[in-house]
Formats: sequence, structure tokens, C-alpha cells
Amino acid sequence: MSEIPYRGFLSSKPFLIIGPNKTLFYAHGNLLAKCSPVLDKSVNGEMRERQLETIEIKDVDGDIDDDTVMRFIEYAYSGDYTVPGPDVVQLPTDPVGLQEAFLADPELEPEDEWAVPTKRSKKDKKKKRAFELEPEPELETVREPEVVREPEVVREPEVVEEPSLAEEDHRMRRDPGPTLQAVDSSRRKHWEKFSSQAYIKWRSSWRPATNNDEREDYTAVFLCHARLYKFSDRYECWNLMQLALQKLRLTLSRYTFYKERASDVVRLIQYAYAHTLDLDQRQDKLRAMVLEYTTCYFRELMQEPSFAKLLQEGGPLPSDLMAKVAEMVP
Repeated sequence: MSEIPYRGFLSSKPFLIIGPNKTLFYAHGNLLAKCSPVLDKSVNGEMRERQLETIEIKDVDGDIDDDTVMRFIEYAYSGDYTVPGPDVVQLPTDPVGLQEAFLADPELEPEDEWAVPTKRSKKDKKKKRAFELEPEPELETVREPEVVREPEVVREPEVVEEPSLAEEDHRMRRDPGPTLQAVDSSRRKHWEKFSSQAYIKWRSSWRPATNNDEREDYTAVFLCHARLYKFSDRYECWNLMQLALQKLRLTLSRYTFYKERASDVVRLIQYAYAHTLDLDQRQDKLRAMVLEYTTCYFRELMQEPSFAKLLQEGGPLPSDLMAKVAEMVP
């Protein structure tokens, strides 16, 4: 993103932004105009939004939500946006009511890591209290043997002739640079301490969170980037569009594909093909990137019922996928 024009927008009027779900946001008008040519017409044009100082973001067909608008405003002010974490879900193979049982009664204890907890009887509780009240045996104190050290040889310090104040003042006036090689060691240590702290803590580059378990649902993570891409396409925020694509590609490249979470990827495929246009000369960038990823895990996705159903619905996806798979055949 280009440099944020703080001087230009801090003195501008704030605009009220109404999200698709009627959530209210506020942002400086000139900043919105800088990020989007479409919003520029609302802020500085002859449209009704300028008179009311209000912009309404509408959800056409489920492609944009309030969180997308919030991330756009965050990007407008900071040049980046926050990515939500994955949702932790319970698999069908997990014991039913494991977490709910612990929350309802802290007295519950599982017999092993994945067992459904059962209540302890009063007899077991008394046994546990009796066990806890038993005093621990005292440990004998073992003394370490004394170590006899040889006397150290005391050496006489070397005599270093320090420059006189007149010579030091002359050197400092002659060479007032940042290094203090010609002055005494005490001042040089102070300078090294001062200069060692002369640096700027730059913001570290963004890295996606990696999934380590099949219970991590990445649907919200994938759709966060996809919805921002769609928002950027509608409002011509080209820099944000490129950032959303880069973040999504990086997330998919670090993502571990679990068959239990294949439906998360199917939701992304479905969104990409439902909310992007069929172009004659070229393919939409979001659709093309999602198609590349789908081709890499084509065999695993074919075992997912929701993906098979998506292919049966027709549209451009089956033909696009077959063309990509054919490229892989030697």
C-alpha cells in the first residue's frame, strides 16, 4: 500500500458507514476516497451520500459481511488487516458432551484423556482427602563437600596513560563524530550503550497460523480473505485486493489438508465460483488461485460428499477442473 496520507485526511469529516447487517462504523472521508475511486464519488461527488455524510455497504448475495467492512477500515488506517483464528469443533468420533460435562460440574474427572468423565463417590472423595493430609517424609540434608581453592595470583594492573583534559578537548573539537576512540574507556562505554539502542523496531512480516489438528475449522479464515477480495473488486481497492490474494495463497500453502476438514476447502471453492465473474479473455484471479489449489488435492476432495455435490451442480467448475487435471497427465 502507498503511504497513508495522514495530513490530508485527519482534517476531513468523518463519514458514517452502515454495514450489511446494519452495524455502524466511522471513518474519515478523505481516507475512504484515497483507498477507493468508487467511495471517492460518494465522498466528494454530487451523490446523496455526500450530503448525508453516510455510506451504506449492501450485501448483494451473501458476498460481504460486517467483519469485511471492519477489516477494510482497519486496512485503510493501518495498511493491513487482522485475520481471525480457526474455530475448534468437535468431531463425530469424539465423546459426546465432554467439554459441556466439565463446565457443568468441576467435580468430574475423566478416566483417561478422551474418556467421558464420571462423578466420584463420597467414599473416593474421603480417600483422596486422607491421602492429601498425609505428611510428606522429611528428606535428609546432604552436605556438599567443601572445595579447597588455591589462592589467586594478584597481578599488578597495567598503567595506561590517559590523555589530559586539554588533549581530550582538542580531539573532541577536531573530530566531533559519533565514535569516541580517542577518549577514555569510561566515556566510550557510555557511548556504546547509547548507540546500541539506536534502532527502529519494524513490524514483522505477517505469517499465517498453521493448523495442527483436524478439529480446527478454517472456513472463517479462508472466507475472510475471499470476502475482502470481493469487496476490493466491487470498490476498486486494487492494493487491498492484491494483499488479500497474497494472504490467502500463503495461508493455503501452509495449510495441512485433513480429510475431516475437506469441507472447509469446499466452502472456499463454492464462494470463489459463486461470487466471481466468468471472464472471456482471462480467469478471475481468486477463482484461478483456488482452482490451482483444488487441482493439487483433487483426489482427496473427490472423497468429500459436498465436493461431489458441487461438481454435480454444473457451471464452469467441472470443465475448469478437468482442464487443469489434464495438464497434470504426462
